[in-house]
Parts: sequence; C-alpha cells; structure tokens
Amino acid sequence: MARHIIILGDSSSSGIGLGRDCYPAQLAGILHDEFEVHVRNCAVPGFTSADASRFFHATAAKRPLDYVVIYLGNNDGVVGPRKGYYSPVRAWMADGFSRRPRRQFRPILSPPRFRFTYEVPAQTVAITPVEFRDNLRSIVRRATKQGAQVIMLNPVANRRFPCGMGVANSTYFCYLDHLDGWGDAVINEPIDEASETLAAGLRCFVAGQFDEAIGVWAPVVSMKNVAGFIARHDIACARARMGDDSSESQLRALLGEYDSYDGTVLYNLAWLKRRHGNREAAEHLLDVACEKDTSIYRIRQEYRDVIDGFTSTNGVRVLDLKPILKSCHFVDYCHPTQEGHEEIARAVADLIRSDARPRRRPDGSGYEVSFPTPDYVHLPGQTLLDYYCIDWPIHQDRIASAVATRGRNDNDPNQGDGELAKCVANFFRVNNPHPVFPSHLNLLGAWTPRSHEILSFPEQFLYRLLYNYSVAFEKAGLATRLSAASFLEHVRFSAADYQQIILRTTVDDLETDLDLTRAYFDAVVDKIKERLMSADLIYHVTLGQRIRTVMTWFTREAFRYGTQSRVSMLYARWDIEKIVEGLIVAIVIADRRGEHRTLLQLDRLLLHVLSLLQVHEQHVRQYHRDATLFSVPAYEADLANVERSIKAHILTPAD
Repeated sequence: MARHIIILGDSSSSGIGLGRDCYPAQLAGILHDEFEVHVRNCAVPGFTSADASRFFHATAAKRPLDYVVIYLGNNDGVVGPRKGYYSPVRAWMADGFSRRPRRQFRPILSPPRFRFTYEVPAQTVAITPVEFRDNLRSIVRRATKQGAQVIMLNPVANRRFPCGMGVANSTYFCYLDHLDGWGDAVINEPIDEASETLAAGLRCFVAGQFDEAIGVWAPVVSMKNVAGFIARHDIACARARMGDDSSESQLRALLGEYDSYDGTVLYNLAWLKRRHGNREAAEHLLDVACEKDTSIYRIRQEYRDVIDGFTSTNGVRVLDLKPILKSCHFVDYCHPTQEGHEEIARAVADLIRSDARPRRRPDGSGYEVSFPTPDYVHLPGQTLLDYYCIDWPIHQDRIASAVATRGRNDNDPNQGDGELAKCVANFFRVNNPHPVFPSHLNLLGAWTPRSHEILSFPEQFLYRLLYNYSVAFEKAGLATRLSAASFLEHVRFSAADYQQIILRTTVDDLETDLDLTRAYFDAVVDKIKERLMSADLIYHVTLGQRIRTVMTWFTREAFRYGTQSRVSMLYARWDIEKIVEGLIVAIVIADRRGEHRTLLQLDRLLLHVLSLLQVHEQHVRQYHRDATLFSVPAYEADLANVERSIKAHILTPAD
C-alpha cells in the first residue's frame, strides 16, 4: 500500500530553487528504496502556522494522507503583519460575505539598500504562542480525523548567529564578536548629517581606530532619537574594545529604551561577559538576547515549548531537532545545511519505518513540490508566483516595445503609470553586471524577455540564455575536455538545473538559437577580464558583510540555490559563479568556431577562477568549523596570491 506524505513548513523545508538537498526530497529518495511513497512538499518561505493551517484545510487535506510532517515556528514569533489564529469556521463565514482580494501587479524590484530610518521598529509579532498552539492543534485534529499520523518537528535556533540582523538600522551598530573584522564594513546609505556621522564612526571602528570613532560619534550622543541611541551604543562598544570597564554599565543603561534593539545590546553584553571569562553569565545573556530578538526568523523557546506540548497528543509524534542538529548544521539563523537536511531526512524516515501498517515494493513512487503564497491566510488559492509577481500576462509585443524604448515613461492604464518602464529599468540594472549580458545583446525576436523574466527576478532571463549554452556545452562533452573538469562538476549548473530554477506559469520552450558571433564573444570575454582586473569583492574577505546583510539577499539567492544555509553564503559565491558562467559561454563559442588555441586560453583562465573559489571555500569552512582558528590575514594572503595569478594570466600575451 502506497504511503502519502505531505510536508507543511517554511523555508527550512522548502524545495524552492534547485531543491534537491532539502529533507523532503531526500526523504522521498530514502523511502523509495523500501516501499511505494508519494511525498508532496508544500513548504514555502515565509509560511506561518496560520498560513499552513488555512492551506491544509482548504487544499492539502482533500488528498489522500498517511503522514503530515509539520516544521513550523521560525516565522511565527517574528515582527511582521498580524496573522493570528486561523479559524476555518470564521474564514468560511467571512468568505461568504466578502470578495476575495484580486491579484495585484506589484513587482518586487532590486533589493533595498541600507537606508537609515528614524522610524522606531515595530514589536508586534505575526502569531503569539497561544495562537501558534491553536493553529497546530487545528491541523492535528483534521489530520488525525482522516487517519493520518502527524510528525511534528521542533526547530532549533542557531545561537551562534548574531542577534538583531533583521532590525532597521542594524548595519549602523557595532558588534563585539569581531563581526566587523571579518571583512569590509557595510556600505550604509545615510539620509542626513547624523546618520552620515554614524556611518563614518563605524568605518573608524572597523579600522581599529576606537578613539577616533568615539570622537566622530560624540556630537550625535545628545540627540533624543534613534541616531542618538545608536551613537551611545557604539561608543560603549568602542570603549569595551579599549578595555574600559564602564562599557558594561553603559550598555545596560540602554536596555528598554528601544525594545527592538534590546537583542543587539544583550548580544554584545554576552560577548563582554565571555571576554571576561564568565561563561555562565554569557550563556544566560545570549539566551535572553535570542528570546528578545524578534527581527530574524529564529524560533524562540516559547514556541518550542508549544510544540513539545503535543508530545502526549494521540496521533502526533514530536521529533525534537535539538539533539539531532548541531551548530555545524547551520550557517545562518535557522536553516539547516545540506548535511543538516540529511540528518532530518534520516530521522523522519526512521519514524515512518516504525509504522506497522502494510507496505509494498515501489512501483510508482513520486516527489512533487507545491508553492502556495506565503500569505495564504489572507490570499487563499494564490501561489508564490502571485506573491512575488514573478509572472504576469504581458504581451511580448509590449515588452519588446518597452525594451526598445527604455528610458521613456510607459503610461499603461492596465499596468499602472510607468510600472513596466520601472521593470525594464530594473531588468537592465540587475542583469548588466553579468558577463553574458553585454550592452549590445539583441533583445528582440527569440531573445525578447518574457513576462516572468522582466518582473521581480530578471535573472531568470539569464538562466534561459545559460540553459541554451549549457545544452551545447554538455552535447559537445566540453567538461571532460577541460583541465578544470574535476572541480568544475561541483560548481557548474547543468542545463537541467537552470531549467528547474526558472519559475513560471507558461509552458513555452526555452530553446533558441545561440549567438556565436565574434562580436558577442569579444563582449563576453572583455567583460570577464574587466571584472577580474578590478578591485572587486571577489578578492576580499567579506564574511562579516555577508552576515550583516543576510536579510537583504536571502530570498534572491534562495531562488537560485534552494538550500538556504550553506557555507558558500559567507562569501561572494554568486559573483564568482557569474564569471564561471561567462567563461562557459565563451568556451562554447570558441569550440563552435573551431578556435582551439583560444579555447585553451579560456580553459587556463577558468582554472584560475576555480582556484579562487577553492580558496574561499577552504577558509570559510575553517571559520564554520571553529571560528577561533579562523585567520583573516591568512585568508587575505591566499586571496592576494590567486588575484596576482589571475591578473598575470590576463596581462600575459597569448602564445
């Protein structure tokens, strides 16, 4: 008898992007070898227990169910739009007397920069612990009534990740854990003299110029607003770095002034205690800091207690992830790494194996992924594509016209004043840095951007382009002919990968003719060399900056890589991969044109670029294993060596 399993969860379970490393996909693979199993992954980034409850009652529960796996809690206790308790009865009554909201054309354009704000961050969480319990109970009752077994995973928070990273103005705060020493300072976007002063002082702090930093911040201290608060906090941190014992009392005096920032203050106090050798006090303060921090998606103990309370509920088995996942299974605040997902998949599989119900050998097992909207409690029936406005029915002629006349205002009564023009401008701004997108690329005919490529995630246009060159790369067997083949296979996205990460509602073909002209080849190679010759972030330690900005680029990279938490998120992996992608396109063109000497030169350059990736991987993995053994100077020295090799190769005349 086939086993039907549904997964209800957030980004920690989602199969978005490549999605092959998430535990639901691995679970399907493990159980497929033992009996017929059908796994439906309905987890989506941003899901709360209210969204999951409505989705389950409205959609999921109408299909055959043997197991319901629930992995929720990271998004519920975070500051955000109120969602509360979802009542199927109240929702049924409300739906009968109100119209369902229409899908709106609101593309999400390039990520916002770190603009200073005087607005005090909110403290209202999406769902209280009591509402969280009631939402889970509603799912459990419906599932068990249908005869399904519920497996409830109890998430664990990564306490190694700094507190306060998601709160407004977080990049203007100093951190005593030497976060700012692990790479360049974040480029903030001040809005006035006070916020510019905060940014200038932070640059001094990062450089180890603590006296100078205090002097810079001093004029802002007297301000009775957020800027003055941050200045007082940062001065206390600078004094702490200088060994001033009064810094602890100065930090404690800030607690309660702005509740939203208490997590950051407590986190720094914990590090002060640790530096003074008081580990017990440090651990207590860190616990309190994590509980007070409602800015990032990290489960709090109150919500863990709610899940633990279901242990004695009939039909429910609680799987606590605390003894299963260690700190090495996280890089960010809550998402397991690939290895963490493997541990979860094995543990869930063991629970299902212990079920005594009859089974039969596999003959029709399957794994499918569903992406409901993260706001399903308010917008039932909509999808993730609706939520992010990834796809929209815009005629190709309109897009072609807007691309051809970019820079002019597009007044369309159906799409809103200038909305399509803004999307076109964003399309070029996002894609222009990529080597395969030179300015003269012909964007008419087959290469006219499609609706899902012109809106919120314009890099999907590049994925279609790269898909076609990857098909040619694979058909020609080029990977096996390159000297970098052994490492390239772990880095390069295949044609199937690009196809999978393109999200769309249309079913049109991806295939189109390649541009094999000398003009396009030269443009791609020139852009690669320009990027490699510049003082780019790819040659620098950016670990601290990547941690500070994780909340900004998280979603965009999630759509590419699938697994949310990975070591490669701690350096500019995607920026280096863009160069690798450009080199693969150039190699395909050189091979098709029969230019074997040129292909050899590109192969050698590719080997140098891949060695750059290896240096980053080696050092960030050392940081992840044991930060006390991590050395920024050694990391910088190795990067400088490979930078010299790359630039020497580019400047050396071809044979």
